Amino acid sequence: MKSIMDPKLAALREELSGLDARLLSLLKERSLLVNAIGKAKKKLGKPIQDEALEAAILIRNRQWAEAEGLDPDFIEAITRIILSESRRLQNVIGNL
Repeated sequence: MKSIMDPKLAALREELSGLDARLLSLLKERSLLVNAIGKAKKKLGKPIQDEALEAAILIRNRQWAEAEGLDPDFIEAITRIILSESRRLQNVIGNL
């Protein structure tokens, strides 16, 4: 049996696909900035991890989530993954 896609649902899914592509593009752009920051840290002899800055980012993002009606725990989890990847990328640069 073939499934007939509702046109409105199809349009919403297409819009969601576009948002996903934008998110991925922003993550790529972020990784380029992270690489530049990693190079600057290496040149300045700074450590990769800045715990105070990361804590401030987590607080800021949780507050933003609450203000926007999003689940702060979900946004914190995503932020932690992004910060972890940022440290990984900067460690790669630090080892070059």
